[in-house]
Amino acid sequence: MHWDKGKITNGPTSPTSEGGEGGILEEPPEPTTPNSAFLPPHPRPNPARRRTKILGAGLLNALSYTLHGMMDADPETARRNGITKTRENISLVCLSIRVIFCITRLKINNSLKMQDLKYSSSTIQADLDRFQRQKVADIREMAISMARSRVWCKKVSLSFFFWCFTGVENIEES
Repeated sequence: MHWDKGKITNGPTSPTSEGGEGGILEEPPEPTTPNSAFLPPHPRPNPARRRTKILGAGLLNALSYTLHGMMDADPETARRNGITKTRENISLVCLSIRVIFCITRLKINNSLKMQDLKYSSSTIQADLDRFQRQKVADIREMAISMARSRVWCKKVSLSFFFWCFTGVENIEES
């Protein structure tokens, strides 16, 4: 049996003669055997009825496919999947709460550390100021002591000068 333009035949089709219509195959005559059955011709696309593409149709098809994939036919499996997802969500919420608690604790510790740092800085600055005042007072005391010692040395030198001067005058008179 051979398929040819919507008809099933028992025999092979033969090409036309070379001098015919440019080598186009002609249909063989209708077989008269009772075994032959008529098949309708294959429907060809109608050029007048062209299909236009709708924007977003692919996205809708993908979304529909995904939604159908999410719906389970077995309710027990769907329930187990729901429980698993709920457990995962609960664990994520607990983790988020722990992170928020840790961040809050870090902020509190940071503020306490900042207060300690300010206190330490002010204490150290007060100590530095006290040391500066003490240094100035010590230098003042040293300068006053040095001036007193110089005054004493000058007095001793003057008295020694007067003693020597009187001794020289006594030598000249004699």
